[in-house]
Amino acid sequence: MVSKPKLALITLAVITAVAGIGWYLVWALSALHDVALGLNGWLALTAGVTATLALGLGLMRLVYLSNRRGYDDRAAEKPESTQAGENNRRDRRSDV
Repeated sequence: MVSKPKLALITLAVITAVAGIGWYLVWALSALHDVALGLNGWLALTAGVTATLALGLGLMRLVYLSNRRGYDDRAAEKPESTQAGENNRRDRRSDV
């Protein structure tokens, strides 16, 4: 469990980061005052950003779940029959 002062510091850091990103987005979008983007453009931009973030977050969630549940460990293990077959192939190559 995280202590309360540490949790407060983490929360403050996250809020500061989100505020900074928000300020940057407002500044960047206001700098584009010469670019005309209609309603359909804003909708497409919003949908694209949302879909990209959702896909990235979903895939990262799957990576963490796979690691926590041990799926990666089982995938790295090789069956005995496969290991024996590779050893036989190596032995044949060394005979040549």
